[in-house]
Amino acid sequence: LNAIALIGWTLVLYALILQDFKCSFLLISDQFGILDVVKTLEAICIIEVGRIACGQLKGNLTLGVVLHFIRVTNLVYVLPRASCCGTASNDGTKGASEVDFLAVIVLYSWSITEMFRYPYYLVSGDSSLAKMARFVRMTVPLVTFPIGAFSEGYATYLTLQLDEYKNTVKLRTVLMAAVVFINFVLGPSMAYPALLKKGVPMLLGKDSTKKTN
Repeated sequence: LNAIALIGWTLVLYALILQDFKCSFLLISDQFGILDVVKTLEAICIIEVGRIACGQLKGNLTLGVVLHFIRVTNLVYVLPRASCCGTASNDGTKGASEVDFLAVIVLYSWSITEMFRYPYYLVSGDSSLAKMARFVRMTVPLVTFPIGAFSEGYATYLTLQLDEYKNTVKLRTVLMAAVVFINFVLGPSMAYPALLKKGVPMLLGKDSTKKTN
């Protein structure tokens, strides 16, 4: 699954660079766009979280659950409203163009993060390639995490401002409000400091051989 996921996220980044949001180069279907590819890849990530919960993989279960809760909420309620995802069009409503822009940034941040994460699990040992895989695994999120988290949170906030969400309290409203809170409060105060603790020593050349998930 790691190799499949790496190829998949590479194709997502390729589609973003080409601005081919329908992923026509895959020659699958006009109805199969970039959001469908991302949903498939996210399903693989959820399987990984499940394996961590079952003790089959090492990893931070809490972080995995929260991270993929945010992604799934965005995939279900926020990103489909962006014209770049091929499932909606910019209808001129307030915040529509911002959501379009933020959706692209979110997908860039996800694809770049995952592209540099999976080689870490595919390359083992103490070779120079393995050390490089570990380096990018720990340092790339120092850039992609804050950009992606802000974009996810703000896009979700803008979606909550739509008339259909105002003056109503439904499950989707609660889930989206939770994303905004996590991304703008818990992320900067808890998650990002933890990333810095692992990534900064790598940048300073103080690598540890201990395998971290």
